[in-house]
Amino acid sequence: MNMKKGKLVISIDYEMLWGLTDSNISASRYIELKQVPEVVTHLLNLFKKYEIHATWASVGALTYNNLDEMKKEMTNICRNLLLNQRSNYYLLCEKKLNGNEQTLFDPESFSKIEQTPFQQIECHSFLHIFSDFTSVELFKTDTCLHINRLKKLGFKTPEFYVFPRNQSTLPFLNILKKFGFNSFRGYDSVLYSDEKIFKRILRRIDSIFPLVERNSKIIYREDCELFEFKGSRFLRTFKNTNSLSAKLHYAKLRLGLKKSIQQGKMYHLWFHPHNFTINQANLLLFEDFLKSIQEYVKIDKLVSLNTNEALTSFKINSK
Repeated sequence: MNMKKGKLVISIDYEMLWGLTDSNISASRYIELKQVPEVVTHLLNLFKKYEIHATWASVGALTYNNLDEMKKEMTNICRNLLLNQRSNYYLLCEKKLNGNEQTLFDPESFSKIEQTPFQQIECHSFLHIFSDFTSVELFKTDTCLHINRLKKLGFKTPEFYVFPRNQSTLPFLNILKKFGFNSFRGYDSVLYSDEKIFKRILRRIDSIFPLVERNSKIIYREDCELFEFKGSRFLRTFKNTNSLSAKLHYAKLRLGLKKSIQQGKMYHLWFHPHNFTINQANLLLFEDFLKSIQEYVKIDKLVSLNTNEALTSFKINSK
């Protein structure tokens, strides 16, 4: 591989309703969430069209067809632990969803992802657990459930982990190492260290007007013996895709990508599929961005990699 090429890495947090339990979900938002499988299909078609390699860090519980199937597979020990810890299992599975249960599950998309070239299915926890109020015991249970579920369905054992809300801690990283993971996605700015309102406001400003310098790279963490992927940019979506904010955001994405290419470095982009449902015209903006990526690939200045490919390249070039 030409070391002077820029490297594009895309990681996707696939979570649907599991990732929104701490939000007030309106009736209209439930309707939007039901469109997520359609968005996933559209994204996969775009990735196939433009030969984009991507990693889908997915919530394991999405692989079920319904709540009854999920509850039957989980042992009483697991259920009792999750209920006692007030996890998302408690918040979602033990209350009425008023006919919106389908926003918790999307097993068909996993098969579509696996069948699409250059796509990789990885881990975003089993129930989208939040580390700031999760015990070590619950984290072990959640990780074990995720691995066993994917194994039962015939998917490969996950090796890359994306913490919900990027809330990684050393005790949990050590657990991942024991379960066979080799890498995880970190953050490259204190703006993404928690979900406090002030930082969320700053992140939104930073998506348009740069507040911090991006430093996207892979590093080896000796404290946990895992490789950390530094994220470089969160892809935002907009209710009004013709707004100045949308234009400035994509201008920033293109500038960041161009700088990474010029420096022969990695550019890591990540996003949530459910955000596209606020206005699916955002998919047109994203496709236009993918066209720019394809042009760089054609002139041999950029290579698209999923996280497994990027880590393999990093190890080879570090020798």
